[in-house]
Amino acid sequence: MPSTRSMLYGQHTKIDLYFRRIDRKAIPKEKEELSDFIVQMFREKDKLLDYHKTHKCFPGSPLPLAKRKRSLYLVHVWVLISLLPATWLGYLMLLKGDLRILGGFSVVILLVLFAANKIINMASLSSSSTYGTEKYKTS
Repeated sequence: MPSTRSMLYGQHTKIDLYFRRIDRKAIPKEKEELSDFIVQMFREKDKLLDYHKTHKCFPGSPLPLAKRKRSLYLVHVWVLISLLPATWLGYLMLLKGDLRILGGFSVVILLVLFAANKIINMASLSSSSTYGTEKYKTS
């Protein structure tokens, strides 16, 4: 299962997504018809998952991903914004050697590490779908 932590460690994963638009007008308003519609959607989903399990892809042609430079620019801007104060504190610490500056620099580093750890742990999954597992097979 891919996670933010595995991506940060450079582990590549392949993720297949299947999207289908459903027109709002096609969704029934009546309770009984809506129930049948939802059951049909789940049946189609199960067929797609079975297809993916045997063919290792979803039916249809894959869409190419466009590489966007804007995302790269935003990452660089945020790196500059976050690293400039830390670099300035490190420079002052080396230049003056004051314990207050050393303490401030240490606090900034610890806060960044704590925040990064929290963000990474927020993205980890504690449980996943049980589709296709031995426990829930109906054969």
